[in-house]
Amino acid sequence: MGNNGCFNYLVRETRAPRITGPYNEATSRAERVSTYWQLLWEDTRYRDGNVPDESGYFLVPEPSPQAAVMADPGEVRTGDRCPLSGLWAAKGYDAEPVSVAAGTVMPDLLVRNNLGEKRVHWVTWQLIRQS
Repeated sequence: MGNNGCFNYLVRETRAPRITGPYNEATSRAERVSTYWQLLWEDTRYRDGNVPDESGYFLVPEPSPQAAVMADPGEVRTGDRCPLSGLWAAKGYDAEPVSVAAGTVMPDLLVRNNLGEKRVHWVTWQLIRQS
């Protein structure tokens, strides 16, 4: 039997969710699937009682001055296909621009949080020089 589940955050002493299988038209319900949960990572960040500011993960950052845009293909987000080859800057982040070829998927950005740890962020990219 292969992996048919997903990653999930579980909290101690709570009931883990069940995974349902394919819908059975004869019984008009989804079949239950035997589920096994395995701990891959234990979150120990808050054991000392301090909760760090993590608003950077879900709040839109304040815009920062960027280099002048030579062509405006619109907003291109992480995961979108690059419309024009060139040098792209992440809007609102002080990060090195990246070179992206037309047709490839726009990358995400590793950003340091207030603890100095790098976290993946999906960002909006802006073309600063077409190649």
